[in-house]
Amino acid sequence: MNGGHEVSWRFPGLGRRGVSPALTELQRIAELERKIGQLTMENDFLKKALEHFRDHHLPAVVSGEAACLRKSGKPRPKAKP
Repeated sequence: MNGGHEVSWRFPGLGRRGVSPALTELQRIAELERKIGQLTMENDFLKKALEHFRDHHLPAVVSGEAACLRKSGKPRPKAKP
């Protein structure tokens, strides 16, 4: 026994033996809390990246209609008969 909890040993093919349900629940809670922290950090990073992108990059097309209807300065090659 270790601090009132049984020690868990894992062997390939045998799984866990001698793990108390309370210890398993505490481990699962700790795992989920770590995952929440990880996802929070990822979310904060992505929010900052999106803000940076919006502040520093111009849109590729301002107006689709204006871009499609405007003629370019280059002459078009004539079709061969």
